[in-house]
Amino acid sequence: MNVSTIISADSHVFEPVDLWDKRLDRKFRERGPRFVADYQGKPGTWFVCEGISPRSISSIAATGIPKEDLVKFTNVHHKDLRPGGWEPGARLKDQDIDGVSAEVLYATYAMQLYCMPDGELQEAAFNAYNEWLAEMCGAAPDRLVGLSLISVYDVDHAVKELTRWTKRGLRGAARYPENPMEVMLTLGEMLTSPLFDRHPRLRIVLAEADIGWLPWLLARVDRGHERYARQNSIHTELKPSEYFHRNVSASFIVDREGVFNREFIGVDNLMWSSDYPSHRLNVAGLAQEHRARLRGRVRGGSRQDDVHECGEALRFQDRGEEARACCGRSLVRRSGRPLRFSVLAHQHAEGRLASGARRPAPGRHEARCSILHDQPRRQVPCIL
Repeated sequence: MNVSTIISADSHVFEPVDLWDKRLDRKFRERGPRFVADYQGKPGTWFVCEGISPRSISSIAATGIPKEDLVKFTNVHHKDLRPGGWEPGARLKDQDIDGVSAEVLYATYAMQLYCMPDGELQEAAFNAYNEWLAEMCGAAPDRLVGLSLISVYDVDHAVKELTRWTKRGLRGAARYPENPMEVMLTLGEMLTSPLFDRHPRLRIVLAEADIGWLPWLLARVDRGHERYARQNSIHTELKPSEYFHRNVSASFIVDREGVFNREFIGVDNLMWSSDYPSHRLNVAGLAQEHRARLRGRVRGGSRQDDVHECGEALRFQDRGEEARACCGRSLVRRSGRPLRFSVLAHQHAEGRLASGARRPAPGRHEARCSILHDQPRRQVPCIL
């Protein structure tokens, strides 16, 4: 059996230049988000909306631009960008160029709309974005996995909106943190509260915050919970790290330190991401570049095992049969004994959502996979 699957757990769209001009309710258009050429005499295309600071698009989406040419990538207009950011056909071609099988899609500039103080305008802008994204992902739902944007000024209404957009084909919702430190603090609060006891099926994904800090955080919250939880009337069924391993996943782009410490995080909780169309990576050869960067050796006892680490395509021989797998598993021992391969689609692609929506029915891309550590373990179904 031959399997070749690389899934980016955190990629981005680039919103079409006329998205809100066409889709936003007319009463909001003058105040709503839009892309403006040469805004206030400043060269290039700018993202503008009431309540947020204008931003030039030159700072992002330089996909395919060589690193040495990034300094020249200024005063850019929307027409200069790679169309894979918003055209599904072009996006699939970019996936094929790069060897990526599927991507979980986050917003780019629309994510900044979480900073808007006007909840009504925010929801209207999010609805326009979600409508467009659902249509884009509908062109190839097995390869384009979209995440909605949900206004949370009214939490009860937000739950209904999440359910509505899930039914439209989007697989979850994305929330915009200010910085990685906010992610750390929020995760610590979640893991030391009864949140996951009340909602055991809730799935949280940490994106663009790296992973190297996780071993320290998990050890620290476990120690603090053991010492101080009861005297502070905090009662949970599991340790904080156990909630992390059950309910949380984390993606990384380039984080060699985190990958080397993966056993302290939990290899089943790690996922690679390309961050397309960020200027940090070039589309051509992106996955291949990461395979090379992440390849390393891990010392275990008196022997040294070759490994391909999280996010890298796992290539090995199994009784003469070559198999490839990746995304969410890391350690493969080349010991000569039969090994099963592992394939893990991002949890969003499995349809496991906070709203309790069920996973889609198995299709032709379903594989029955085993988790690889030192010994084969339980079987898990995966939708790719």
